[in-house]
Amino acid sequence: MAIRRPFLQLQKLATRRSSANSLPYTEVTVVIMRTLLLGSRTRVVRAWCQQAPCTTLRTRPISYTSTPSPQDLAKQSAFSARTGFQFSDNKLLNEALTHKSFPSGPNSAFSRLQYLGGKVLGLYVTEHVYMRFPELPAESVNSVVNAYIGDKALASLGKHFGIPTVMRWKGTNEETSQISANGEALVAGKVLQALIGALYQDKGAKIARQFVHAHFLSRSVDIESHLKLLNPKRLLVQITKAKGQVRPVSRLVKESGRQSSSPVFIVGIYSGVEKIGEGHGSSMEMAETRAVRDALQKHYLQEVRDIKLPSDLDEGSITFFDKDATNA
Repeated sequence: MAIRRPFLQLQKLATRRSSANSLPYTEVTVVIMRTLLLGSRTRVVRAWCQQAPCTTLRTRPISYTSTPSPQDLAKQSAFSARTGFQFSDNKLLNEALTHKSFPSGPNSAFSRLQYLGGKVLGLYVTEHVYMRFPELPAESVNSVVNAYIGDKALASLGKHFGIPTVMRWKGTNEETSQISANGEALVAGKVLQALIGALYQDKGAKIARQFVHAHFLSRSVDIESHLKLLNPKRLLVQITKAKGQVRPVSRLVKESGRQSSSPVFIVGIYSGVEKIGEGHGSSMEMAETRAVRDALQKHYLQEVRDIKLPSDLDEGSITFFDKDATNA
């Protein structure tokens, strides 16, 4: 009875130690059995325990290797053909799809690709938002960029591309059912960043930029919700002063039902003769506040449709020679 309880936990202990030490399951089991039986009173059992560890019982290790299996290669090939992530070397695709949590040892290649992809993604999205909304405050630009490429957006696009079905990570084993869907989605987003990094490395900046514009910047984001306006009246005075405009003045434009239980007032904000904002409300104060916010939104959310991005510039087309000199 003294040795029975350890044997009941033998399989669980062997599995844990085998995974931690990257040893075959059967070999670790034998080692633990020798340790447990070493105190046996039977001379034959003690002699067996004192022998060198058995090497003829080696079986297929449960640890994973970085080399993809034929099934993995088939999945990756189908994924590449379906999504367009086609590289000159299939090894690069496997590195991007193998998350750093996959139990095959350190995978610095994935971490480097993810880092590169994150920076590439941030660059192209940031320059687009920055140039399209030239008056948008920096904190609002950062908030909008995060809406385009944050964890939620990455997880959504990762699922759209079917990355969870092809990526290799710590969930790629018999314990997959124990891993939350949120964790899988988060990892899929990281893998998408690595794929973008691989695309930039293998195909160049132009192709990577086209991918970002087609799949990230094509999504609809409510810019207005990312504009935080604290002390709007004071802010409007500062903006008109900086632009050399006349100090804003509130004027009642229209009203109805002043003496009723549900009156409506419409107030306009004017800078000189120009109406820069308008708002309505059940009181004149409410209507004025909304008019001020409307004026600020019109200022900050000015959108430039036909923008020239810095990444659009072709280095080969730039010259500092005068046109007349080149024609001479």
